[in-house]
Amino acid sequence: MNSSSLAILTSFVLSAALVAEPAAELFKKLNADSYAERHKAQLELDTWAVANPAESLELFFKEYKAAATPEVKVRVGQLLRDRVIFE
Repeated sequence: MNSSSLAILTSFVLSAALVAEPAAELFKKLNADSYAERHKAQLELDTWAVANPAESLELFFKEYKAAATPEVKVRVGQLLRDRVIFE
């Protein structure tokens, strides 16, 4: 496989990952001990939400209501707010 084919395949795989619903693991990482890990998870969820606006509102609202910690509630609330304001 040459490098251009590999680049196309990689792009396709990454695009498919953005369309699929984010793993529950990302929501768990919003409560990680590490700020960097929490921030990265929030950015990944935001990237997914931009590509999937309709699905993100429903999912984020569900996660917001179910949030067990203030940290997760605030972060998911920010994601939800951004989708409502910017969409």
